[in-house]
Amino acid sequence: MKTSKKRKAKKSEFSVLPEGPVVVVITEEEEKESKKGDKGLFLHFKIKKGSKKQKGNTVKIWYNIGHPDQKTKTIAYEELDNIAFACGLKKWSDTKKFHGIPMSADLEVDGQYNRVANIEPISGKKSKSDDGDDW
Repeated sequence: MKTSKKRKAKKSEFSVLPEGPVVVVITEEEEKESKKGDKGLFLHFKIKKGSKKQKGNTVKIWYNIGHPDQKTKTIAYEELDNIAFACGLKKWSDTKKFHGIPMSADLEVDGQYNRVANIEPISGKKSKSDDGDDW
């Protein structure tokens, strides 16, 4: 009887990181369609400060900006408004303006995924409107 070859386990791209306070910056975004055809946006949050296990990792968060359900879409835009505020923007029209700006947040575990929650500005930052005016 032949023994079957041992298969190498695929290394998962994802592993749950420990919860706790972090400083993050958005480094990338991807506009995609869900399997159902809804338009959405992935923002990549790179952890700049946190525990040794957190620091340097990137957490991708999905925003359902094109979902057919208005309540779901509204939640996504409210979360993006919170990110804009944390970036010091009063108004925003382009999420690329969020890139590279440090924000305070909590890294949480939601089931088998990490999520970035309670996003706030770093203390002492001035807020600006999308056109650059202080407010």
